Amino acid sequence: MLAPCLVRLFQLCLSTSTFPSCWKFACVKKILKHLSLHNLLSDCQYGFCQGCSTGDLAFLTAVVSNLWGAAP
Repeated sequence: MLAPCLVRLFQLCLSTSTFPSCWKFACVKKILKHLSLHNLLSDCQYGFCQGCSTGDLAFLTAVVSNLWGAAP
């Protein structure tokens, strides 16, 4: 199984603060405009959407958590 090997690898990287150099680079391409034009984004998408922010999600999460915590 691959999962235990990956867990060990990630734990080793985190405990030694050593990461492979290929993990330190990324090619990021913005595709959200294409996704929003074709209505492919979920209504639950909060980050990178006009009029929404991750702060909104944090607030909503806190409200829901308080409601669930207050339930009998």
